[in-house]
Amino acid sequence: MKLKFYFLCVFLSILFLSCSSSAEDGPADGEFIRATVENVSFESSDVSDGATASKIDGGSFITFIVQGFDSAGNSLVIVVPEYSGPGSYDLGNDNGGFMASGFFGNQETGWSSVNDGGSGSVTVLTDESGETTGRFEFIGTQSDNAVSTRSITDGRFRVNFEN
Repeated sequence: MKLKFYFLCVFLSILFLSCSSSAEDGPADGEFIRATVENVSFESSDVSDGATASKIDGGSFITFIVQGFDSAGNSLVIVVPEYSGPGSYDLGNDNGGFMASGFFGNQETGWSSVNDGGSGSVTVLTDESGETTGRFEFIGTQSDNAVSTRSITDGRFRVNFEN
């Protein structure tokens, strides 16, 4: 009886783990950037270059960029100057040195985490084999109107680096 119970527990554990979600969830074979912007879903377009990632070697430091746009013309951009590999980075206006930033824009205006009142973070989970995955969230404000904010939550990405 104990042996049957043990196998049942192992089976249920495997079943549970295979159904769990991760930061890389998305189309099985595609790239994506998705988030919730003020309770509205943002998902990058599945057209070519709807979601891109790059690492730019500036000599003394590397800049990491993930960006995407949706079919409505909205855009989401995460920029991490002084990138040193997978890990967590603050997106805001008080982190010293070069400022890592999150930006959300529509066809009329934009909101950035580096403006007064902005804050947030990005966690790069993987950065290997030409692909990057991660999570992010931030509060963006308009540069000329700090009371106009956008809350970007539950951000996730899986994007191939451009060659």
